[in-house]
Amino acid sequence: MPFVYNSDPKKNGKAKPIKKISWEAYKHIIPQKWTPGLSVPVDPVATKLAEKLGLEAKILSGKDLASLRAAVEGKQFRGTLIRP
Repeated sequence: MPFVYNSDPKKNGKAKPIKKISWEAYKHIIPQKWTPGLSVPVDPVATKLAEKLGLEAKILSGKDLASLRAAVEGKQFRGTLIRP
């Protein structure tokens, strides 16, 4: 799944993909604490650090080479952009 979703798509068939989200908003849709087996693109510990450092993250499928290239080149890609 090349996106961040508004809820777990494995549990909610109506979960919607998000194209852009802030770290602050992302923190509210993932668990606050890391646990073994947690299935999120960026875990809560890394999320706090990325937000503190003002980093940008691109969530996408590495199998979609055209989208991967676009993301690397700073163009529009199929996935989610998490930004400060």
